[in-house]
Amino acid sequence: MKTGYVGLIDRLTFYASLMATLLLCVLLMPAPVLAEGGGSDALDRLSAQARSKQSQVNKRAVPKRRLRQRLKRRPVRAARRVPVRKARSPLLIKRLELKWWLKPLAERYVPREVLLTFKPGTETGQIARIAAQHGLRLLAAEPNTLLDTKIYFFDYSRDIPVRDMLAALKQHAAVATAQPNYLYATQQAGKGGWKARKNYNLQYALKNLDVAEAQDHLLGKGIIVAVIDSQMDLEHSELAGVVVDAFNAISRGGAGEPNTHGTAIGSIIAARGQLTGVAPGASIVTVRAFEGVSRFGPALGTSRALLQGVDWAFSRRARIFNLSFAGPKDPLFLKALTRLSAEGAILIASAGNEGDRSPALYPAAADMVIAVTALNQKDNLFIAASHGDYVEMASPGVDILVALPGQRYGFMSGTSMAAAHISGIAALILEHNRDLPAAELRRILVSTAEDLGASGRDALYGAGRVSAAKAIQAALQ
Repeated sequence: MKTGYVGLIDRLTFYASLMATLLLCVLLMPAPVLAEGGGSDALDRLSAQARSKQSQVNKRAVPKRRLRQRLKRRPVRAARRVPVRKARSPLLIKRLELKWWLKPLAERYVPREVLLTFKPGTETGQIARIAAQHGLRLLAAEPNTLLDTKIYFFDYSRDIPVRDMLAALKQHAAVATAQPNYLYATQQAGKGGWKARKNYNLQYALKNLDVAEAQDHLLGKGIIVAVIDSQMDLEHSELAGVVVDAFNAISRGGAGEPNTHGTAIGSIIAARGQLTGVAPGASIVTVRAFEGVSRFGPALGTSRALLQGVDWAFSRRARIFNLSFAGPKDPLFLKALTRLSAEGAILIASAGNEGDRSPALYPAAADMVIAVTALNQKDNLFIAASHGDYVEMASPGVDILVALPGQRYGFMSGTSMAAAHISGIAALILEHNRDLPAAELRRILVSTAEDLGASGRDALYGAGRVSAAKAIQAALQ
């Protein structure tokens, strides 16, 4: 009995331990996630949703044999070809630029931008009311020493032609002048480039202009030439020690990307390395007023940049201003040049590269500016040179060996190159006589030029090809 009783106790103890273990497992088990509402109803809803989803899956399921049959019947579609956008060809880019540049001269300006000056005594509040009335947004208000006024630059978003906007603005008695922000372009054509090599002996322009004889006596020392152009490569070995100051009239963020045109002009005037500039002793102050818009075509500049540029160069005591660009007649810019001329500055500009049917291009066509056309090595006129009564003299400007950005060299053509040679010769003459009036220097260059083409001055060559040696000899007398 005792043995049976003990066995019963052991079995009861085992079952009690088992029940306690099961109860502990239940208590420690995480609670199930129930649908909103809880209880058995929620569990029922979850079960119903699960059955519904499984039913949908079963309906969509396709037996493997039927699936293989469907795939066999389905036609194989060719992969969709993604159209590839071709890059514009250089010729297309050239056509686009040519189309823009063939606009009438008076219509070459920045769309929806205007330049205003106001009469003395006009209050700021009145200017703000005029701007608000016409929907103008002020971009800048910049004092100009040459014009002795402040120039206001505005743009607008309304769909109104610039000419109509200007006509409306001129109705205000407080407005002194109102004009577009005109566009100008450098006057060049290039022919590649290569790394520097020694002993070129390819600078025919110096020989044709009798520069070597002139440099026996003068190098242009102490004369400051202002080059209003695109960004010059200030690190080029040909310009080491040449550029004494620089100004960015396009942006205040320091120097821009070096440009071919500005670098070439600087090297023609005063190169001191493997090339020989016309006036290697002269100093240059350079103004970045133009910017290249593509690999092809000229660099472009605006009235606003030009006005800032010449004003800054005037403050740096530049005596010669090289203006190797062309464009429309700009009243404000011409007024600034008139002031420069009155102060004794020598203004030299490219006649233009728009051919025999070209209208008069500015600033070359202005009375106070010396207009220079381009010749090739045989004294023939550059094929693209502009013709006109304003052309005053000629100089080599075809296949001119120049410095290019990145320690490179190349050939460039255009009336821009021709004007730069004359700027260099002017520096040689001024070294001899710094007080020589601009009108007298101009007379010397014209009177000593070698007549070309029709006898006397003509619309193609002006007075003819300039001779540096003869001009300096005349200045020494």
